[in-house]
Amino acid sequence: MYKFLCTVIILTTLSLGYVAQQVKLVEYSYRINDSRKRLCLLIDENEGLRYNVASLKSPASLKRRLASSEIELNVPQKWHSIRLAKAKPKKEEALTYDSSFKIAATTLVNILTPKAEAIAQELD
Repeated sequence: MYKFLCTVIILTTLSLGYVAQQVKLVEYSYRINDSRKRLCLLIDENEGLRYNVASLKSPASLKRRLASSEIELNVPQKWHSIRLAKAKPKKEEALTYDSSFKIAATTLVNILTPKAEAIAQELD
């Protein structure tokens, strides 16, 4: 009787564990399906938004919007525009950074690349 009771308890525990595992499996599969549906919707929405952005940037769209709002555009005079000079990096900092970076990169490439064992020659 004792062996039978132990066997029933062990089988019941294993069965409950199996059922719990299957329930989790179904739950996760529902989550995956929901995520896939959401992904498809987001991809469709993204494509629509990209189309809208492209159409809003098109010259025809800009011309139509400007015509409807009656905005008059003129060519700017010289005093209307300002040119900004590009900021130049200090030579000492640029050389130090570039040279140390090049040395480190060259060393890394030399370590990681295999050396040539044979050189191919063209046949005459």
